[in-house]
Parts: sequence; structure tokens; C-alpha cells
Amino acid sequence: MSDFDSRARKAADAVRQQIAENASDSEKGIRRAQRSPARVAIPSAVAAAVALIVGVVVVLPHGGGEGTSSAGPGAAYAVPGALQPFDTCDTVLQYFKDQAPEYLIERAGGGDRVATDTGSGAAEQRTAKDSSNATPESASTPQDYSTTNVQEAGVDEPDIVKTDGKRIVAVAQARVHLVGLDGGKMTLRKTLPDTMVRNVFLSGDRVLVFSGQTAQTSEPGLRWAGQQAVLTMYDISDPSDPQLIAKLTIDGNVLDARLVGTQVRVVTISSPDVNAPAPVYAPDGGITEKSKEELRAAVASTHVDDWIPTYALQDSAGGEVSKGRLVECANLAHPETFSGLDTVAVSAFDMGSALQSRQTVGLIAGGQQIYATDTSTYVSTTDWTRDGSAAKTSLHKFVTASSGASTYQGSGEIPGTLLNQYAMSEYDGVLRVASTVSERRGWTNPRQLTEGVVTTLQ
Repeated sequence: MSDFDSRARKAADAVRQQIAENASDSEKGIRRAQRSPARVAIPSAVAAAVALIVGVVVVLPHGGGEGTSSAGPGAAYAVPGALQPFDTCDTVLQYFKDQAPEYLIERAGGGDRVATDTGSGAAEQRTAKDSSNATPESASTPQDYSTTNVQEAGVDEPDIVKTDGKRIVAVAQARVHLVGLDGGKMTLRKTLPDTMVRNVFLSGDRVLVFSGQTAQTSEPGLRWAGQQAVLTMYDISDPSDPQLIAKLTIDGNVLDARLVGTQVRVVTISSPDVNAPAPVYAPDGGITEKSKEELRAAVASTHVDDWIPTYALQDSAGGEVSKGRLVECANLAHPETFSGLDTVAVSAFDMGSALQSRQTVGLIAGGQQIYATDTSTYVSTTDWTRDGSAAKTSLHKFVTASSGASTYQGSGEIPGTLLNQYAMSEYDGVLRVASTVSERRGWTNPRQLTEGVVTTLQ
């Protein structure tokens, strides 16, 4: 055992002893024994067992697993199962019909806007500047231009400014501008026609533009769908004469994206497209019984394509290449505990292709953050409780092969919420997560108590 391992174990033992001494007094803070245990579940086809190590401030090396018991104080975080796959479209439709009515009635009765876009939009824009996390190409070859700050070396992130030292691709006023560098002088060569642009990728002579548009619908009533993500690829070998290659339109929004080599991974989130009468509210603020019955009837009459996001792919001439469901029913899954009606989809394609996706997988849940390595993509979903107890976050792992095929690997659960993508980091097969647990405690003069927790999941 190394000196670090020895000191870490001693520190953790001291924390456990203090927890035991203070467990009888709920007003001495949030009891870590009650909040720290995390749970992880993986499909049986992936592995027969998992190791889980939980630490508060000090993270134990492999083997310190006292926090994994589901009995006693840690029982508040019961072991969640892995994502449950669907086998047919009939089972997908039945899942929505079983879960949607009461969920929607509760939301409408609570005053929430049901017809809302729950996606969080494209990735947070980052100003391109020098970064110690440069890509392998830039790390091995000296360069005199800036690159995007990225969380993981070799895993590029979309940005509002990209350059290869010869050209600059910049987003300003929601448009993409191509700037040439001639003898140190910058010249605007072309402005692309895309509007509502958020950010871009640049790979060789190709630019991938992330933008959005409002879906057109004339049908009244209760509808979630409204936003569409638009991915447009151009060849800018001549910045003065960019050539459109393909355009991909997807229901929903881009949650985030990553570029590894020439492979693009895009995570989208979309809401269902269900047509139902607008709720009618009673004097007490809840929706009327008639409205409830109308909503239940509307859900009962839906078909599977009302719930699953669709896509449309066009070629350079605007002709339709293909369209249909973004995720096939057999590639969809849902958490063991109901987590919402949105569909989070992980798609992958090569920058050298014309936006043809190799395989898209998805889960029915609300997605908040993504974190990615060169092979793995993690999607977080937060379960906000209504009883005043602390929220908890589920993490779902997808692995994308070099061929572009993505597969689901496993799920884990931690206490609290994540600040952003930088709260997650994978090293040597272990995911390290920093979360914040907040809760109001006390019968009189209740106060907000907060603690930071570091959890590792293998």
C-alpha cells in the first residue's frame, strides 16, 4: 500500500467515525452517511460485477466500499437498474401511454407550462484561445494560432471561432463568416446563409454548422415540439466559394457535441409532438376533470411517431436523401425510474461523409449535461424530488466505436446535482463526479444546508 493510499484510508476512517458520532443529531448538518452512497448498474452482458468507491473530500482507492450497502441510512438511494431496453415499437408506445397522462396532468395542474422546449440548446460557447489541452495534432506540431479550450485532449468541442492558421470561421450575430488570412491581413471572404447559428466545427476543409429553426405547425392545442436542430456541412477549400454538402434537420435541440479525429458525436434532446386541447383551469388553480379526460383521450389516440423524434437529410441540391425516426425503437431504452418524456439521442457520423449517421441510440429522460472522452459519452439526468429531499443525478454511459456505432454501457446514480460538464472526469476507466447536495433542514427556522461530494464510479 502506498503512502497516499494509507493516508487516504486513515482520513476516510476519521470521516466515518465522525459520521457515526453525529448521526443522532440531524441538526449538525447533512449526515454524509445518508447522502454519500452512490449506486451503479450495468447490463449483465457488459460485466458480472462492478466496484464502487465513495469518498467525501478524500476519494478512496479501489476497495473502500463500505458506502455501497443499500440498507440503513443509505437506503434513501436505492440501487437503480440499468436502462431498460424496448424490443418493439408497440412497447415504446405503451410506455408513453402508461406514463404520460398523470405526468402531464400533474405538470399542468401545478401551473407549469407543458408546451415548452425542455432542451438546453447547443453547447456553451467558448472563446477560442490558447489551451494546455490542445489536440494531439497541435501538441505534436508547433503552431502559431489558437485553438478551442477543451476538457479532454483530442476531444474537440464546438465553438464560435475556429481556425486552422489559414482560415478563420467565426460566428457573429448568429451568422457564420469565413475570413481569409492573406499575408497577415484578414479579409472577409463569405458569409454563409445559415441563421440562428450557435457554433461550429472545423475539420480539414469542412465546416459543420450548428443552428436551429422553429418547426412550422398550424395545429392548435397542447404541443411540445417546436424547435428543430439544423446541422449543415460545407466544403470551404475556397472560402470565397463555399460549397454546401448536406443538411440534417432533427427534432429538438443539440444538447452538445464532440469531435474526435473526424468522427462527430452529437447529443440531441427532443420533446414529444402530441396534439391535445389546451388545459382549462378550475377556480382552485388545477385543471378541470373534463380537461383531464380530454388529455387522457388525446394520449390514448397517439401513435409511436408522435413520441419519437424524426430527422430529414438533404443533399447539396436540396433533394431528400432520407427521413424517418431519429432512433429506431429497438435502440431506445428508459430508466428504471420514470424520468420524463423527452428523448435524448446519441448520433455519430464522419466529417468526411455527407451527414449519414452510422447508428443512433437513445433514452427517454430529460438530459442536462454531457461529458465525453475519446470513446465514451456520459449523459446526466437529474431527478428533482417534490418532497423537499435532496435531488439525485443519474449518469448514463454510451461508447462509440471507430466505425461510428454507439452502444449503451451502463448507468450510475449519485447524490445531488452537477454544476456543469467539468464536474465529470474519467481516468483509467473510473468516472469521477463532483456534485452539490442541498437540503432544507430543521422544524423551526429551516435553513439551506449544502455540501460538496466527490464520487467515483467504475
